[in-house]
Amino acid sequence: MVLVSIPVGKMVDKIGAKIPLILGSVTLATASLLFANGNFLTIMVSMFLLGVVHLLVMSSAMALSAGLVEPENRGKVRGFINFTGYISTGVGMLLGNGFYNLVPQLPFYVTIGLTFPMMLIVLLRVHEPQSH
Repeated sequence: MVLVSIPVGKMVDKIGAKIPLILGSVTLATASLLFANGNFLTIMVSMFLLGVVHLLVMSSAMALSAGLVEPENRGKVRGFINFTGYISTGVGMLLGNGFYNLVPQLPFYVTIGLTFPMMLIVLLRVHEPQSH
């Protein structure tokens, strides 16, 4: 993550946040597939890719929220996003445990399946703010 963080940040600054969000979805699907069906080497590559996913999505999301939310409301918006994110993480852990008990690879395949609606939402519903 340390090696990739500066290039990802520069990419978000140059091309905007929408393309890195889509790249994050594609990278997440790839990393999940490698992890679900992997050996030691592919799991290590998958963990690297998951770090890249985190950088792509978080830097893009922060850039979008900085451009779309007024400065006096950013704390409230970030707080709400963090709150709902942590609740969703807890629910996801419970569901993932149930899926894992059925078929060990199922949580990863569900993740891959959810990346496609995520990409569609980004493509169709996310609009970057006009730069001044």
